This record gives sequence, structure tokens and C-alpha cells, in this order.
Amino acid sequence: LNEVDSMLTNNAQQFKSFLLERNMDLNFIDDNGESVIEIREMLKCGAKIRLVTVFDKDDTNVKIYGFDYIQGINPVKKNYIYEALNNLNSNYTFTKYYLDGDSIIIQGNLYFLDTFSNEATMQMMLGVMDCANSEYPALMKLNWS
Repeated sequence: LNEVDSMLTNNAQQFKSFLLERNMDLNFIDDNGESVIEIREMLKCGAKIRLVTVFDKDDTNVKIYGFDYIQGINPVKKNYIYEALNNLNSNYTFTKYYLDGDSIIIQGNLYFLDTFSNEATMQMMLGVMDCANSEYPALMKLNWS
């Protein structure tokens, strides 16, 4: 193990091994005891997203954020955007949308009380990207119409 790997949480170390077995060598960093992966992806719809996965210090929570997804929210449209995000949050169980300044962020959470699951973590990462991809056209249209 290199210096950063030895500082990773147990779940992050396990997930890193899972990814390496699949020839996915992602950069993990230690952030005050939390382990973080950050990747940039192009969605099928053409939008870019920065996917940040955070493994908490006590190995019970994994948070997956979709940042830099939709930026530059039109101030005149903010109330419409809030309404659309509220509707999405009512429809989606495992992902939540929120407005942070002038950017829309998507978040997924996983809780592990006893046994960590690499597969569930990967599925949540893919799920956040799928939600971002499917809702992008309508949110962009609402922002710029």
C-alpha cells in the first residue's frame, strides 16, 4: 500500500480493489479522514458531470455527488427550477437534486451498518449518472426557455 492507500477507510480500500480488478484505476484521496474519489464523465446526453464519491470516517455512509452538471441557473427561472427539483425529489427514492448557488447538484446516499457492498456502491454511482442523463434535457429547457 502507498501512503494514501493506507489512509483510506476500510470500505474505500475494498472499493479500490474492486475497481482495480475491473481495470479501473481511480485516484482516491484522503480528506480529513474521509476517502474521496473524483471522476469526470461525459453523459450520453452530452453533458459533463464531476462525480465525487465520499466514504465517511466510520465506514457507514457513502455519499455520491454529481457536481458541475447544470451551472449558470437563470435567476429569473429559479422558482421554476426549485419546483422542478422538488418534483424530481418526490419521484426519485435514492437520488436527490438540489440547487447550490447557480448549480444543480445530484446526491445519492448509501448506508452500511454491517457489510459494505462494492456492487451497491457502483450501482449508486451509475444511478446518479443515469438520473443526471435522463433529467438533463428537461432541466436545461426549463432554465433557458
